Amino acid sequence: MCQLKVSVCDMKSLQVSEDSHVKEVSMG
Repeated sequence: MCQLKVSVCDMKSLQVSEDSHVKEVSMG
């Protein structure tokens, strides 16, 4: 699915991982 839009998918995955990391840090 992300082969044609690698940059977009990479940016989205990075955003998601960053968001989850921030949430974990703020919660923990």
